[in-house]
Amino acid sequence: MSSTGGGHRPENQLTAAEQALFGSAIRLLHGERIPFLLAGGYVFSHYSGLWRGTKDMDLLVLEADFLRTVAALQDLGLRDFYEVQTYDRSWIYRAYQQADDEQLIIDAIHRFPNRADAIDPTWFARGVPGTFAGAPARMVAPEDLIWMKLFIVQRERCDWPDLLNIIRGQAGQLDWDHLLFRSGEHWRLLGALVDVYDWLCPRERGFIPDSFRAELARRRLVPESPRGTRATLFDSRPWLTQPGAGRSAAEGEARVEEEVAEAA
Repeated sequence: MSSTGGGHRPENQLTAAEQALFGSAIRLLHGERIPFLLAGGYVFSHYSGLWRGTKDMDLLVLEADFLRTVAALQDLGLRDFYEVQTYDRSWIYRAYQQADDEQLIIDAIHRFPNRADAIDPTWFARGVPGTFAGAPARMVAPEDLIWMKLFIVQRERCDWPDLLNIIRGQAGQLDWDHLLFRSGEHWRLLGALVDVYDWLCPRERGFIPDSFRAELARRRLVPESPRGTRATLFDSRPWLTQPGAGRSAAEGEARVEEEVAEAA
């Protein structure tokens, strides 16, 4: 992948099968006049400078173009990955091709799985022009890629290492005001990411502007209104324990031990 700003080129690492399939998909979407942005692991590689061969290509599209995108991928002969592994079709369509020993996947995405945001025209206005798999394609802006990955903190997967590497790979040259705007009421997550980065790379605190830090500090002075947990924004599956559940269990075990001791 190349862009007007240069940088890492993950397309040089693609296999012949990836180059053929991904290039064909991009050219077909252009032919169908379906606006899209590249995202996912290959774009992460571009912004971070770290290669990640994921065997899948993520496409961001508007909800209005989602079904047209699905039809285009089917026209390429791709099959629904649902037949291999079920998934939530309300925000993504997963198409795949079995090429010898390679299982290649193209994901079409129009919203976040936690419904915190959806792809809208402003994403395309901020897209970064480049090429991928021998075809012209715009990449999602690094700030919007961070916003997409900010909520992925799960038992089996956490994308925060990716976010830290995007910050470092871009030497902090990001639109921090836009990131703050995108995060909206979830700005504390962004603040937590900055705190982790400061702890991880203290010599590079300068990558994050003082003006952005000052705005975070100002916001932190205002107490947050009480509300329920946001557990489902990280993972819709049950993962967060009840307040004091571990303590209650320990106290129960202690009472049993006391009863056993008294009986003896």
